[in-house]
Amino acid sequence: MGQINEDVRRLDENVRYLCVVCGTHIDHRRAALGYKLCLWCGEDAAKAESKQKASMVQIPYSKGAYQYIYNPADLIGTNPKRT
Repeated sequence: MGQINEDVRRLDENVRYLCVVCGTHIDHRRAALGYKLCLWCGEDAAKAESKQKASMVQIPYSKGAYQYIYNPADLIGTNPKRT
């Protein structure tokens, strides 16, 4: 059983994982974590997402959930107060 696991590990290390954006090689350990982007494209994507979220309004809900709103007019009625 140990030999089979070793063979699978070696096979996994020899597979070339490629970035879906630029096509450069991704290390097999990074790919095993579920990343589909290389470090450089991942950094660019994270910066773009951060910039996009900075222009949104974030509404907290119970149990730690959040909703991002692009248009401030959409905030009307999201949490109506009853008097």
